[in-house]
Formats: sequence, C-alpha cells, structure tokens
Amino acid sequence: ANRALAAARAVAAVRMCGAVGRDAAADSSLTLLRAADIDLDGVRVVDSPTGCATVLVDDTGENAIIVVPGGGKHRSHSRVAG
Repeated sequence: ANRALAAARAVAAVRMCGAVGRDAAADSSLTLLRAADIDLDGVRVVDSPTGCATVLVDDTGENAIIVVPGGGKHRSHSRVAG
C-alpha cells in the first residue's frame, strides 16, 4: 500500500490487488488509498485482521522486515492479470 500510494501521488495510475480485514486498520488504509484515486476493485475484504509490516533499520543500514500477513494471506495470484 505504501508503494501504491507513493506511485499515485507521483501521478501514476494505480490498481491494487489483495485483501484486508474488517477492522479500523483497513478502514483508515482504504480511505487514504481512495483519496489518492487508487483503483481498489482488486482488493477484497475478508474475515481476518488486516496485516501489517514493520521495517527495522540498524545503525549500519541493515534492515529486518517483520510481517504479520493477516488478511493478506487470503490474496489470490489468480486475481492479478497482465
């Protein structure tokens, strides 16, 4: 979602595919993405918490990414087309 939002703000046409949960995290994220005119037709809402990721960067620039997939584990590769 961060990259989609950045691309949309750089005036690119963006369409997202994925899944979010039925919760406040999804509500606020989808509101922000809609406000940026991102096409969310490929995003479905599932009965699972919305996932999130955090990037930790140490003093040397090495990073570690912590992912909690939540609703994202319900995404379908078959929903993405050329």
